[in-house]
Amino acid sequence: MKKVLLLVAMVLTSTLAHAEVRLNFWQESRDEKTAEPLFGFLLAPAAMMAVVEADAKGDDKKAAALAEKLPADTWMYGLLLSGEAPVYTKEKIDLFEPKPCGSMITLESGTVEVDRKKRTVRIALKVTQDGKVIDFVGNGTFPITAGPKTKAPSPAR
Repeated sequence: MKKVLLLVAMVLTSTLAHAEVRLNFWQESRDEKTAEPLFGFLLAPAAMMAVVEADAKGDDKKAAALAEKLPADTWMYGLLLSGEAPVYTKEKIDLFEPKPCGSMITLESGTVEVDRKKRTVRIALKVTQDGKVIDFVGNGTFPITAGPKTKAPSPAR
């Protein structure tokens, strides 16, 4: 019985922890040289995304207050998909940490599936971390979210 309870607790914990991850700031653009379509977005725990959203809206006080409460191991990744396809392989995926300085993450295998009709993204990647191949922390299925409207800069005087 204890083993069953432990197994159930582990499954619920992983499900709840994953439910906290959000995809946000979906953007579409084109490569300036090739005109190839590009699709980018951020992926992070909800608490980190709240900081990013407050910052994007220009609410520095709220962003700073939320950032102070973040756990030390909070993460955020950016993904850039090249081309227009329902399924992207590692050759068409750039995975990076926006801070510090956009450092690239080594992709070993996997795919990113974009269902434009349902507006969802399914991420199933393996990455290299500390010399080991592991499942990417952001694997899962997420609704596509464009992100908050950003605060327009004040006109110059």
